[in-house]
Amino acid sequence: MNFEHLYQNAQRAFEEARKHAESNPDVAERNMADGHQLMVAYYLANANDAYVSEVEKLLDVEFHRFSKHPDQAFTYRQNQYALLCLSAKDPMRAKKILSFPAKYKDAAALDVHLNVRLRRLVGDQDAFEQKTAKLTKSESDLIEAFDASLNRREVNWSAVATAWKSMKSKRFKFTVLEHRDLFTDTLKYV
Repeated sequence: MNFEHLYQNAQRAFEEARKHAESNPDVAERNMADGHQLMVAYYLANANDAYVSEVEKLLDVEFHRFSKHPDQAFTYRQNQYALLCLSAKDPMRAKKILSFPAKYKDAAALDVHLNVRLRRLVGDQDAFEQKTAKLTKSESDLIEAFDASLNRREVNWSAVATAWKSMKSKRFKFTVLEHRDLFTDTLKYV
């Protein structure tokens, strides 16, 4: 398999989690989440559907962590996790991760717009935008695709693919979103 560095870094994170398990459980939990997130990225980078079971493990850790520290359920992170859940055809976990309060104040415009659309996709019809910052062309195309899906209109799939392609090496570099177009997976699922 490729991307061995992701696997090795995940193993280091798991080792750190074990090391801190008794002395600092919060740090151990964060390390465990990091390890699972790296394993998700590793499986996605290698086009291995084992990422689905890793997403479950990751979110079990994160649900527990966020229930203790809801201030750490950042909008960007919620979006990543919801996209992972929906691409894995698990809308209940997506809904659960999106049930934590959104923090739109310091979030990037795309994160706010995307979070609102994801919340609507899982049934939160009260989700509304609080930020009107200008989106790039790619970001705008992506949000337009989500709006089309929400309104049962035809999605411009080539625009979604182009948007992801343009953002994967910049905005999503070194994240789980870098290795697979979870936007298309999500939009095709819903």
